[in-house]
Amino acid sequence: MTKISEQPQPVLDVVATFNNDNVDVTAIIKARKNTKPQSLSLSPYTGTFGPAQKKHLLNRTLFGISQRHLSDLENHSLTEAVALLFTPEPADEPVNNYHYHLTPEEYKEKHGVDDVAPGAPFINNTSTRRNSNGDSENGEKTRREAINTWVFKRMYFQNSSVHWKMFFFLHNLLPTRGGANLGNKGLYSYYKLLFDAAFGNYKETIHNITLNPAMLKYLNLGASRKGNPDENYARELQELFTVGKTPFSKFTETDVREMARVLVGWRIRYDSIYEEGPIEHTFDENNHDTGDKQF
Repeated sequence: MTKISEQPQPVLDVVATFNNDNVDVTAIIKARKNTKPQSLSLSPYTGTFGPAQKKHLLNRTLFGISQRHLSDLENHSLTEAVALLFTPEPADEPVNNYHYHLTPEEYKEKHGVDDVAPGAPFINNTSTRRNSNGDSENGEKTRREAINTWVFKRMYFQNSSVHWKMFFFLHNLLPTRGGANLGNKGLYSYYKLLFDAAFGNYKETIHNITLNPAMLKYLNLGASRKGNPDENYARELQELFTVGKTPFSKFTETDVREMARVLVGWRIRYDSIYEEGPIEHTFDENNHDTGDKQF
């Protein structure tokens, strides 16, 4: 086999290229200064809603647009377009799309059980515990890839709906480490919560994320003890998820300590990781601070 030698690539001089293009920067700056400020209002939009406006709306609400998205809005009024954008995406589960990595025989040798069939869901199945090699079926890397590709594929093939964009927004707003130490079932439970919350009530979302095993693990609430409550989640709950940071914050250090006392007692039911069904949280009343709290 003949080896092809790699030739060094010339270094691009960005400044020289810009200067050689003779761009009239003065004209650009002047044009921007002459731009009239927009008149912003919360009143319903009554202007033109043609192809340009529809394209702008889709660009702001989807991850990227194609002709099929523009076609969806072709004969729609603004009201109809907004209604379409707030149509929920169909819910489903990740499936076995990783069967080409491991043969059924290899999978059974590794985990001691048969894998699900190609194209079949696996999330809520009973999972084997760690074997002598330290492998856990619930932590199977190929299944983790299946979960991630499930998310990315649905973003890529999104309908004309803001649903997956809202999922991504909530993912940034209410972050966890996914299924860290909770396996694929922990990761999916977090993703499903965000997906279901996309058009939901934010107060309910905060309640649900507080008790979600991925969050109980990530910000230590699941390990909090009434004798010395962990303040990590109590702080982030007020500073990042609800009230806001300084200089606009309306909570105090005392509020953080009191919130930690309010929430102590919730923990992860680790056995549910390996049982049939979703991963669960539980409440330990013996580890709950029953004293008065003042905010």
